[in-house]
Amino acid sequence: MDRLLRLLAAGERVLVRLAAASLVLLVAGQALVAGAEGRWLWALLDPGEGWPDVLPASAGQAPLSLTLALEGAGAAPQVAVTVNGRPMAFFRRRTVTIRVHPGDRLAVDARCCSEPLAVRVVAADPPVIHPRPGARFPLRGGWTDLGLVAPSR
Repeated sequence: MDRLLRLLAAGERVLVRLAAASLVLLVAGQALVAGAEGRWLWALLDPGEGWPDVLPASAGQAPLSLTLALEGAGAAPQVAVTVNGRPMAFFRRRTVTIRVHPGDRLAVDARCCSEPLAVRVVAADPPVIHPRPGARFPLRGGWTDLGLVAPSR
């Protein structure tokens, strides 16, 4: 009988430790996925999950450089600039510069923000027709499509 009680106590300790370890892993996993770094990791693990359908970029064309500025906040690391549905930059600072190709679809994912924000196209090198420098796109707490990149001829 004494042996059975010791065996049950050992089994109980194992189950309690397993439950505690599972709880710690669950909380750590949720914290990782909820933050901006977790969203980046999640996009690597499952590209396309939660992101709109992608359009293929124009192959063989020279890349363009676009500089975007966030208005209404100094920084918003949760706000993502997406190219063809994939996150390419986060507004960890007030401005971001991304490389795009003609025909790429630009969008901003501001689902995490409730305050009124806007994105302004500051510069493009070489010049583009769309989105043109100076264009302002208000963000309303969701997806904001900036359109297709169109270079000037």
